[in-house]
Amino acid sequence: MFLILISKQLRIRTLLRKIANRYCMLCIPFALLYFLINLTCLKPVLDNLRQALISKSNYNWLRHSMNTLPILFTACLFFIQFNAANSLAAQPNNLDIYLLMGQSNMAGRGKMTDEDKRPVEGILMLDKNNTWQPAKHPLHFDKSIAGVGLGLDFAKNVTKKEGTGIGLVPCAVGGTKLSRWVKGADLYENAVKRAKLAAKNGTIRGVLWHQGEGDTGNTELANSYAQRLDAMIADLRKDLDQPDLPFVAGQLGQFFLKKHSTPESETLANALKELPSRVEHTGHADSTGLDHKGDQTHFNAQGYKEFGKRYALEMNKLLKQ
Repeated sequence: MFLILISKQLRIRTLLRKIANRYCMLCIPFALLYFLINLTCLKPVLDNLRQALISKSNYNWLRHSMNTLPILFTACLFFIQFNAANSLAAQPNNLDIYLLMGQSNMAGRGKMTDEDKRPVEGILMLDKNNTWQPAKHPLHFDKSIAGVGLGLDFAKNVTKKEGTGIGLVPCAVGGTKLSRWVKGADLYENAVKRAKLAAKNGTIRGVLWHQGEGDTGNTELANSYAQRLDAMIADLRKDLDQPDLPFVAGQLGQFFLKKHSTPESETLANALKELPSRVEHTGHADSTGLDHKGDQTHFNAQGYKEFGKRYALEMNKLLKQ
């Protein structure tokens, strides 16, 4: 009888060791469970062994307890695995992370459909509370009119390594000038802060930028745009400790440039277009042929989705360098 009891204990401990080896991420909880089982189960078994030799009823109780132990162990195992799975889901790892910066055409103002509101598998977004959530439109939360943007279709088409997910960090705010995106300004500092928080769950792979409409109404701002944008990119790379961080800027909407056909708009558009010739590891996403939503300022939903693919095309080129 004693050998049978000891054998059962050994089988329990062997099973624990096998599972702990297989599920290495749960080794600490299993070690604790193994320790507790030895303390709470083995001692009563040995204590009752003497009584079991004297009393048949005690022996039956002991046998019932040993038969029940695997069930209790299985329940504990399920509880541990369930909580571990929830913890991993809440804190994803190995993400390819991209920052989305700029004004309303990065935030997205496209008309939403029910399909757009459904989460996209394999893509996460960092919400306003700095919590990872399944990504869906709208990604941004700058204003209540936020809608379909380019970020999701970018994420669907950008190159990623096997076993990784995509993490999007929306930072854009509609109606903002570049002055709020330079080092020391509120939106720049917020973007850097969110980027560093996101980097705890992966690696920052690149930056998407669409901004400029807000600077076309002032000659001084338009003429200095290229210099200020280049400086912002340099500061961002330094603050994120990535000197070659890929950066893709999008062209202003053709409809916007047509409506605002001014020297300032042309100067600013050229500053964006010529970015790759001034700064290494940067790209320019073309907006030719993309239509507006009726206001000659914002792209329509289909335009945003196509634009996202073009951003991905440019980013993929930079990732290969």
